[in-house]
Amino acid sequence: MGAFQNLKMLFDISYHLFQTIMIRIIPMKLTLRMVLWSVFVAYFLFPLIYIKDHWFNLLTQNYRGESYNYESFWPYLDRITTGALFFATLIMFASLLPFQLFENYYLYKTEKNFYFKSLMVYILINILFVCITGYGSFLLMPLAPIYSKVPFLITLIVASIIVHGLLYLAVDRHYREEVI
Repeated sequence: MGAFQNLKMLFDISYHLFQTIMIRIIPMKLTLRMVLWSVFVAYFLFPLIYIKDHWFNLLTQNYRGESYNYESFWPYLDRITTGALFFATLIMFASLLPFQLFENYYLYKTEKNFYFKSLMVYILINILFVCITGYGSFLLMPLAPIYSKVPFLITLIVASIIVHGLLYLAVDRHYREEVI
């Protein structure tokens, strides 16, 4: 009986979440452009950054690592992108979606300093995301001590500026012209 109650509770939570999304989020003006560029950033740009340490191996067709050796491209790609889909989905729903919702509810109404305000909101959402996931202690540590001494916080801010700039050029600039 306990497993059935847990399943019913999970169904109720899922139903209420779905109902909230259908009532509050869908009627908003989430344009196709917003959705497509967010998907592009999460599922194409992020995995490219995720496998950055393996770019040279891919270009030189050297499919070897510390503890593996592959003869062809696809098994090697499968090995190095393990986890990328999970993290891309996490970024989509924990970083990009809250940012777009906050932009739609509050920032599109402002006319002064829109770019700077939206950039600060996006950086704060990403820092909050890192802190909530439990990796907040890494913010002041170098990302990879072997490569550089740049703290992860600086890397996170630079990555946020690049992604936000891309989203602004692709989505917000056009959408703001329609709204204003």
